Amino acid sequence: MIKINWFPEEIIRIAKKIEEKNGELFLVGGSVRDLILKRRPEEYDFEIYGNFQKKQEYLSLPELEKEEYVQDFIINIKETLKEFGEILEYGKSFGVIKMANKPYDFSFPRTENKTGVFRQDYAISLNPFLEYVDAQKRRDITINTIMYSLSREILIDNYKGLQDIQLNLIRHVDADTFIEDPLRVYRVAQFVSRFSFTVDMETMELCQSMDINNLSLERIQWEMEKLLKGKDILAGVKFLEESKALLKRHFNFHNLLYNNMSKYDDINRIHYFIEENMKMTERFAFILILFGNNFKNTEFEDYHKEIERVLLSFTNNKKDINQTLERIYNLKLLIDYYNENMDYQEVVYNLINKDLKYLELYFKFLYGENEEIKKIINEARNFKQLVKGKDLMELGIIESVKYKEILSEAIKMQISGKDKKEILLHIKRRELL
Repeated sequence: MIKINWFPEEIIRIAKKIEEKNGELFLVGGSVRDLILKRRPEEYDFEIYGNFQKKQEYLSLPELEKEEYVQDFIINIKETLKEFGEILEYGKSFGVIKMANKPYDFSFPRTENKTGVFRQDYAISLNPFLEYVDAQKRRDITINTIMYSLSREILIDNYKGLQDIQLNLIRHVDADTFIEDPLRVYRVAQFVSRFSFTVDMETMELCQSMDINNLSLERIQWEMEKLLKGKDILAGVKFLEESKALLKRHFNFHNLLYNNMSKYDDINRIHYFIEENMKMTERFAFILILFGNNFKNTEFEDYHKEIERVLLSFTNNKKDINQTLERIYNLKLLIDYYNENMDYQEVVYNLINKDLKYLELYFKFLYGENEEIKKIINEARNFKQLVKGKDLMELGIIESVKYKEILSEAIKMQISGKDKKEILLHIKRRELL
């Protein structure tokens, strides 16, 4: 199912070198899952085990000597990896090693025992001689437990992850360890969105029982970024609804969905408009725009505040939120023009020097391609002001509070097609005569 020639040549060389040091290199986690699903992993995640002979030596040692034996093996492997380039260690207690400027992560099998209520409250124990089934048990869902040995070219699948991939099923590995990290509610949601898988009923019940109120917004945002890049965003959002996450933590979003059920199924159209470098708030804007009730003037202020409340429940990045709110306000200007509630000159004037990024995409999402809207955005984006303060001074107009009013009028005249000479002549006649 996975073939050794799918891997970069350097990884094959690393695997052989680790074999020479009595180790065995396994591809693990999402990297295996993605290859089975015929997806190219963004990064390759590996775990390094001792081989059978090394493991037998370890098991035969007295307990007091085992820790030193483990440390010697880990140090030896790190020295081996250095032969292939600079290595960077992250979270030493987790034993994670990255190769500088390469998409490879290496680690050693470990056990994790919860010792407190916070994310960092775990007792970590690295052990390259751990039984495969015990190492896989710390994973969240079965499709992430499969291991692939590069030396033996076999899959190790103790928790039926391959079967669940074939069934398009998301199922937890172990109930006791699964509930230790409430972020897994959001992780399941983003897997549902990315893979269009259904969730096992027992897993759903566990997610419904978990307390997500103490999760940091940074961790939630990280998973929502992935959910909003998925091919089935609607399924991910529905899972958050069914798991009660929206009721518990994001009531304003839940309320927005509930009041717009007729538009609910349109959420997946967002997938075709999302760009790779879009932030979470920018992706989220598509859902919020969809439920904007046509941006009616009488409702827009309340709607704008509701958007802010929704975003604040998913991120604490005020800069991103304010940027998104401004873009949605700018979209309203285009919609008002489209609905003949604003003239061409006024809408262009109000968009000059504004944040126009993604504005055309947002409008296209609601109404489709429109050449007149493209023209407005391009004119606002490329606008170069002809008449400035120094021109008024040259006319002999004394600087005053009227300057802003005069310059605004000059901009509107420019938008209507007047050249600089005509604008200055008009101003001179009005102000000096």
